[in-house]
Amino acid sequence: MLSKSRRIEKSDLAELIRSGRSFQSPLFTIRAFKTTDQKPSRLAVVVAKKTAPKAVTRNFLKRRLKYALVKRLAEIKPGFCIAFWLKQDLSQIKYQDFEQKVFELLGEANLLLT
Repeated sequence: MLSKSRRIEKSDLAELIRSGRSFQSPLFTIRAFKTTDQKPSRLAVVVAKKTAPKAVTRNFLKRRLKYALVKRLAEIKPGFCIAFWLKQDLSQIKYQDFEQKVFELLGEANLLLT
């Protein structure tokens, strides 16, 4: 689970949508913007009802993505607000493939250290 200091607040989410840069893959969309401080990056996960109509599936996908991110938080550059939108129901994909695709997109967005 993401600690409270690592979560994006609703007010910041609105700013992120308005002024953040967007990076897309067939499975995810990432919006990110650089904050003024160098605190650890803050994250959010969004799964729309259109993507997964059942709440059980939406919660499963959110937990899965948050777990992948928490596991490798040290690899994400500090000082960013990053939000993930899932485009498809990925509940049937293997976890290793899921995690790999998340970090491929983060790498393309230049949000990973090194």
